[in-house]
Amino acid sequence: MTTHTLNWSPEIQPDGIPSREKFFDIIEEVKQSLHPRTYEWTYKDAEGKSFDCEITYVPIFLEQRTLTMLIINDITGRKRQENIIRQQVVDLNRQNQQLTGYS
Repeated sequence: MTTHTLNWSPEIQPDGIPSREKFFDIIEEVKQSLHPRTYEWTYKDAEGKSFDCEITYVPIFLEQRTLTMLIINDITGRKRQENIIRQQVVDLNRQNQQLTGYS
């Protein structure tokens, strides 16, 4: 049994673009490229909870056909750590400004 990636995607991606529109735009970009391309995508799990992924599309040229291999990595933990680091930078800049008067 196979399912389409859009079945596991929210209607709208975090950047405000509808998943269906963004998906087909990505597919067109991948078709035009001869090199792997990486994108961020939000999926929904079986309970409907969103999680962040990084998808790498790799074109595979086989005889007269071009196939596409997808590599999907859950980046939820990485995104969480990036947000923590961003907040720490804001906090440190605020503390630095309070101590020195400079930002």
